[in-house]
Formats: sequence, structure tokens, C-alpha cells
Amino acid sequence: MTTLKTVLVTIAVSFLMLGCASVDDVVPPKVNLVNIVPIGAGPFEQRFRVDLRVSNPNDFDIPLSGLSFDIDVNDSYFATGLSNQEVVIPRLGSAVVSAEATASSIDLFRHILGVVQTGAVEYRIKGSALVAGLGTRTVPFERDGKLNLIPSPTGPGRLAPESTSSRF
Repeated sequence: MTTLKTVLVTIAVSFLMLGCASVDDVVPPKVNLVNIVPIGAGPFEQRFRVDLRVSNPNDFDIPLSGLSFDIDVNDSYFATGLSNQEVVIPRLGSAVVSAEATASSIDLFRHILGVVQTGAVEYRIKGSALVAGLGTRTVPFERDGKLNLIPSPTGPGRLAPESTSSRF
């Protein structure tokens, strides 16, 4: 019976501690696109491994149980991605989460033609992080960026990121 009392007291204290932290004190994690690697191709779809860096600006760990997101390229839909990777993002730290994304072969070809014509890629990654705990909670994220594929004057053959912005 003392074990049951101990468990109940622990749960009650946990709820009280959670009640002390206001929602305004929690800063959503920042999500950055790190890498996209082709992992499979078919006549109608392409699969990619997408690596995302999730940064935690809070003074407590964030236990992620998954991610879901869409990627737009040059203002049009490109791919959808999912990850069920469980990872704890340390307080004031970051971790890379890998996900699998799928794109239509036709959309991929259209985007390649657009990049060849403009020399630049504007992207937006928008989705939700699933935060584990006393019931899963979704936290939306959005990240914009632009990559100029024309070599940068700051170094031979270097790609030049032009800008990025985040919204939550």
C-alpha cells in the first residue's frame, strides 16, 4: 500500500509543478533544414531522407516523439515528411532528427527546371513537432530560407545562403 501512496504523491506533485509553469514561459523549438538526401526513386515518386536540426531555447529538456511536415520549394508544394524518431532535445541545446519525405516525380522535375532557370531555391518547411509527456502535445513550426545556387563572390564555388526566417 505504501508503494501506491508513493506513486500517487509523485503524480500529484508532478501536476502541481506543471501547473506552476505558464504557457507563456515556454518557447517553441526552432527547426532548421540541415540536409536532403535521395534514398529511392520510382516512376511516380521520389523518397528523401530529410535531416532537421531541432533547437531548444528553453531551460528544460523537450521530449520529442515525432515530426510531420511539408516542404514547399519556390512557393509551391514539394514533399511531405514524417518521423517517429524519439529524441530528447536538451535544454539550451539541439539535436538532428531524420525523417523520410516523399515527393511526386513530376513535381521534382518541375522544381529542377525552375531552379535551373532562376539559379535560386526558396524553401519553406512547415509542420508540427509531437512533444511527449503527460499526453502528447503538438507544437507548430515554420521555417523559410533561400539558397542561391550561383557561386558566391566570398569564395570559389561556394553556395550562398541569402536569408532565413522562423515563425511559430
